[in-house]
Amino acid sequence: MAEPANQSEYQEQAQSALDKIKSQIDELRVQADLAQAEARDRLQQGV
Repeated sequence: MAEPANQSEYQEQAQSALDKIKSQIDELRVQADLAQAEARDRLQQGV
């Protein structure tokens, strides 16, 4: 069995994964904001 990685390696991997998730969340927020603006525009045009 391989030696377990030390704690700092785990922390680096966890931080890297967290950074990727935060980036994805930011991108989803932008998409959600754009979708909300588009929906608002369509509703205003329909009224």
